[in-house]
Amino acid sequence: MGILINLIQSIISKLFAGNTTKFISVVTAMLQNKEGGLAAILEQFQKQGMGHLTSSWVGTGENADVSEEQLQQGLGQDKIQELIKSTGLSEQDLLAKLKEHLPKIIDKLTPEGKLPE
Repeated sequence: MGILINLIQSIISKLFAGNTTKFISVVTAMLQNKEGGLAAILEQFQKQGMGHLTSSWVGTGENADVSEEQLQQGLGQDKIQELIKSTGLSEQDLLAKLKEHLPKIIDKLTPEGKLPE
């Protein structure tokens, strides 16, 4: 698990040009969460009928854009509220950051089109 944590932190830090904000820590924690992390997030989106989005993020082609509404639906309001509390960001700011960065982060974590072990 330590290798995956280091990989996640490295990718997120590169995407944020080394800026180690609270957001980075929270996203890292979310992706390595005990309840399944990255795999669970992808599964939640799939259950909400948005598997086409996550498939593009994991796949080797272009990443599909995600809307703030789709993020709310895919992550669920409880997770959104937890992230707001953890980051100190407003809901609008959190969703904007997730919209911009979550597809890129997942794409970088799955460079060969499959989940890391």
